[in-house]
Formats: sequence, C-alpha cells, structure tokens
Amino acid sequence: MKESKKKRKNEPPYNIDLIMDNYACLEGLSDWNNLLLLDNEIQSKKDEIFINENDDKKYNKINYYMAESALNLNKWDKLKMSVSEMIPDNDDEKLDKTLYEVIIKIHDDELSKAKQLIEQARLSLLDKVKILLKESYERAYKLLLFNDNLYQLEEIIQLKDYQKNNLENIVSKKSFILNKENLKNRWDKRMKNISKDPRTHEKILAIRNLVLNYEEDYEKYLDLAKICRDNDEFKKSMNILERLNQNTNKIHISLSVTLSMSKCFNENYELGNNNIKAKDELEKIIKEISQFNYNDEMSKKLRSKFYCYYGFILMNQFDYGTDKKNVNNILEYFKLSTKYDPSYYKAWHLSALLNYKYFEYAENDRLNYAINAIEGFTKSICIGKNITKILQDLLLLLDIWFRVGNEEIIDKIMNEKIEIISIDIWSMVIPQLITRINKPNPLIRKTLISILKKIGLNNPKSLAYPLTVLKNSKSKIRAEVVSLILEDIKKKHEKLFEESELIINELNRCALCLHEQWMEAIEESAKFFFKTKDYDKAIQILSELHKKNGNTPKNNERNSFSSII
Repeated sequence: MKESKKKRKNEPPYNIDLIMDNYACLEGLSDWNNLLLLDNEIQSKKDEIFINENDDKKYNKINYYMAESALNLNKWDKLKMSVSEMIPDNDDEKLDKTLYEVIIKIHDDELSKAKQLIEQARLSLLDKVKILLKESYERAYKLLLFNDNLYQLEEIIQLKDYQKNNLENIVSKKSFILNKENLKNRWDKRMKNISKDPRTHEKILAIRNLVLNYEEDYEKYLDLAKICRDNDEFKKSMNILERLNQNTNKIHISLSVTLSMSKCFNENYELGNNNIKAKDELEKIIKEISQFNYNDEMSKKLRSKFYCYYGFILMNQFDYGTDKKNVNNILEYFKLSTKYDPSYYKAWHLSALLNYKYFEYAENDRLNYAINAIEGFTKSICIGKNITKILQDLLLLLDIWFRVGNEEIIDKIMNEKIEIISIDIWSMVIPQLITRINKPNPLIRKTLISILKKIGLNNPKSLAYPLTVLKNSKSKIRAEVVSLILEDIKKKHEKLFEESELIINELNRCALCLHEQWMEAIEESAKFFFKTKDYDKAIQILSELHKKNGNTPKNNERNSFSSII
C-alpha cells in the first residue's frame, strides 16, 4: 500500500497527452469557442501541467491551435500572444507563423512591414517549390497553396492602400466598393479550382475576413459547410453554421432561410436520417416566412428550396399503404416549390415521384395521380441536367404510360409530351420502345409508332440496325409495325437503310452456318407438319429458306454443304 501511494505521488496530476488530444479534437471540429475556453482553463494551470522540459514542444503546438482559433474568432490580442510564443520546429510551422505575422501586420495597418514579410517568405519558397515540382505536383501543392495565400494577402494590402488614400470624396468611396466587389469575384472564381478540403477552405475564408465580414461572405461559408458535410464532418459543418448564424444580420430573410435550411440538412444527416428535429425547425421557419411577401428572385428560389425540402421530409415519413390522407398535403408543398421557382428540377421530380408511388397504391383516382406524374416527369426531364436522373425519370414515365396507356386521356397527354421532350432524350430509351411495339392496345402502339418515326426521321442511324433486324421478325404484328415505321423513314433515308440491310444480312449469314439454319427450319417445319397438321405452313418455312439460300453468293461452305446434302 505504501509503495502504491509513493507511485501516485510521483505521477503527474494532469494527463498532457489527453489535453493535447482535446486541443486537436476541438481544432479538427472548428469548435473555436470551446477551444478558447479550454485554453483559458489550461493557461491558468500552465505551471502545474507543463513541468518537464519535454513538454515544451507540446505547449508550442498549443500556440498554433490557438492562433487558428483566434484568427477565426477575430481575437487579435490572443493571436498576437500565440504568435509571439511560437517556436517553429519544422518548415510547415515556419510558414504558418509567417502567415500569421503578415495577417497581424495587415490588421494593424503596418502594410509596408507586411509587404516585406511576404517578399521574404516568397524568396524562401522559390527553390523549394522548384525542387518539389520536379518530383510531383502533389508534393508541391501545399507550398503552392501557401503562395496563393500570400498573393491573396497582397491583394488585401493593395485594397487597404487604396482605402487609405482615396476615401476623401463620394466618388472614391464608390470606386473602393466596386474594387472590393471585383476582388471578391476574383477570389470566388479562384476557389473553384481549389481541392474540396475543409481545412484549406476555412483558412482562405479566415484570410478573406480581413476585408469581408461574415454577411458579405456568407455564401462561401455555406459552401464550406456543404464541403464538410460531403466529407462526413457533420459536427464541423454545424459549428461553422452556428458561427455564421451568430455573426450575420438576421433581418435579411434570404440569408436567414438559407442558414436554417442548411442547419436542417446537417441535423438530418447528423441524427442518422432522423427527420423529426429538422421537421420542427422547418415548421418554425414556414410560419415565419408565410407572414411576409418577398418578390426578389433570390428569396423566391430559396423559398422554393425550403418548401421542397419540407415536402421531402414529410415524404420520407409517409406510409403509402395506410397514410392516404396526407398525400395531397405533401403535394401542395411541392406545388408551392414549383410556383416560386418553375425551373427547380428537384421539386418537379419529387412531386412526380410521389404521384407515381401513390398511383401504385391508390384504389380510387389512380388516373389523376398518373396524369400528375406524367406532367411532373415531363417537366423534370425537360429541365434536368443530369443524364442519369433524366433517364430514371423517363423510364418511370414509360412505366406509367404502358400501364394505363389504354385510357384516351392518357393517350392524348402522351401525344402532347412527344413534342415537348427532345429527340435526343427519346433516343436513350429506344430498346424499351422497340420491345413494346407489338403491344395489343392500338392507342399505345400508335403513339409508339409516332415516337419511333420522329426518332428515325431526325436520327436514322440509331434505328437502322434494330428496325432492319425486326423487319424479318416471326411476329406478324411486330413486322407490320416495323414496315409502317420504315415506310416514312425510308423516303428520306433510303440509301442508309439499304446499306444497313445488306450489312445485317451478311452478318447473319456469317453468324449462322447453313447446317444450323436447315436443322432449325426442318425442326420447326416438322412441328407444323406432324403436330398441327398445317402442311402449308410447313412447306412455307422450307421454301423461304430455299429462296434465301438461292440468293446467297457461291462460296466453299455452300459448295461443301450442297455436295453433302
């Protein structure tokens, strides 16, 4: 017992590794406020915690964590103190310290000193970048990114110089605002080419904060939150949104709605697709925005996204088998979404999808849901940009049509949609259209012929092979339909179909040897002769093969086969 007590006395009262892990964790989550609170607590007990010489490096690392936190929170005294205590241990730490020093000089309006630091840093980078670029771009990327940050700081210095020297009159003030907007636009374009790394984007936005406040740059902070979400860093995304929410003017409703939507998205993901909290937040906002009328384009689009997302959450909670009363309520939100932004693909797609799914379950009014689904899918197909999603919508549209296409009203609507949907999109489902040309229903078959004729007249190469093959189909209906389609197309593209027919016949001749053709024909003829007693049909099958082989060019295979027979 005495020995164990002695060991406990010799053990340090604080676990430094655990403290460093807490710092690293909060820094990784961009939880700068809690990081600051943690540091205040640690600094008050610094002499008790960092008692060994080996702890100096760990304490030095804390300075870098706190410098990043102070920069993002605009705590300039804390930043200066952290930078002054930094002792760089490697090249990366030297670069970071230089960057912080330049930022401090710019904030303190010591612009000439900031320029000198930038020049010194760039000279030290030059040789390193040249060497690393010879090895690979990836190895040099970090230094190139640092150089880009230096260039960004130079642009800020130029803007601040202009601000100092040219704010004497109204014209100069307007010119400064214009220069600031142009600089922001250049930065936005530049950020599109930077890798989607949350840490990199956050550092750049912290530098931009020297001239752009949170409200001026809120779009990029929302983009940063999305990048975090895409990288599965949900907690970090929420911390960024909370900080943005605290530092922006909530009077601007468009911004408020955007923030609230983003928060709901993140809460939805963070809670493992538990939509209850997100739904509650959205319901609060819908009551708020319904009291005001915003006519600007941006507000309308944001409101459209909001209604769409609320409908999406309700749709996920919807039970198609039992909960039939709320479907119209959900559809109303999608309708509001398309009202405020008629070009919003997601709203049209979800509205059509809900109608399609309920169409499968509904016992009454199935036709109305089918019509609404066709209208919605047609609109989403026309305004969609993603080929995969367009194809998905088109296949669902065809599925509805083939199920209820025997109704005259559906047939009338589909004939209208043929003209709206482009030929290139219809060409994506040629196999699905051709396989159903022998549909017994005359209305569907007539519309199918119309679509295939339209495709054939505008893009004959896409139909040349399948129609030429089907021309010789054993199915009478299929062969007749193909003949009707080819009748109009051949008038305009006769040579193309003649050549394709020649090539296909030769390919078939090469693919099937004469032994196989005759054995198959004899077997089929025998079935008609012995089983069904249809002697005429049996003779017709063999006579057709005789004619076909009579037109075949002479070759060694034909001569060998004839001599054996």
